[in-house]
Amino acid sequence: KELDKINNSDHTVLSEFINMQSIPENIGPKAFKITKNEKSYQLLLEYIDGIELFDYFKHFEHNSLNIPKTVIREIIFNCLLNLKKLNDKNFVHLDLKPENLILKGPNDNMVYPISFIDFGSSYKFSGNIVKNSRINGTFFYAAPETLHNTISKNSDIWSLGVITHVLLYHRYPYKSNITNTNYEILDSQDLDIKKSQKNNDLANDFIKQCLVFDYFYRPNAETLLDHPWFKKPY
Repeated sequence: KELDKINNSDHTVLSEFINMQSIPENIGPKAFKITKNEKSYQLLLEYIDGIELFDYFKHFEHNSLNIPKTVIREIIFNCLLNLKKLNDKNFVHLDLKPENLILKGPNDNMVYPISFIDFGSSYKFSGNIVKNSRINGTFFYAAPETLHNTISKNSDIWSLGVITHVLLYHRYPYKSNITNTNYEILDSQDLDIKKSQKNNDLANDFIKQCLVFDYFYRPNAETLLDHPWFKKPY
């Protein structure tokens, strides 16, 4: 992974490297080495064999198809498993989006393992909340509290709710007036979760729980792993 020196510093690159060395097994690529030259830093990382969830989604969309709902549910469940492992070690990723999720091939049990990549915004802390900490997440996926320099262990849950909505309904869960220019002032009234379609009531309830605007009341990964959506067959 190459990082230019214009937008990155020794501190930020070293922080990402240390975090990647410390994350739990099988969550993301292992980090082996840092090098640098006049223009950039280079992180030597483990190769992860798979496809970005973004490309997987676009492949279906290009062919006017939807990813099977059972596969979407499996993907989201495995993301939650990863988030719980990260949270148990006091890590948050803070830039979850389809481009940063690697979908590996299904194993013999048709389970789709997920790897997270790009830990440049990741953070490790001792409590549940950190204030006055600026991060660089991605608009439309970043949790509202992070837009105001507050990080919660549940910040990644918001991002996962957005991802779920995009995979199911092919759009963000916001009103049409929300753009890159005004996302920073996102309000709870700006949410527009698509109304439930056939057999999607539980999926929509899951999304609504992920998109609780106040992070204090937003459920964590461990709680959401027990959501009925993951238990009731389609």
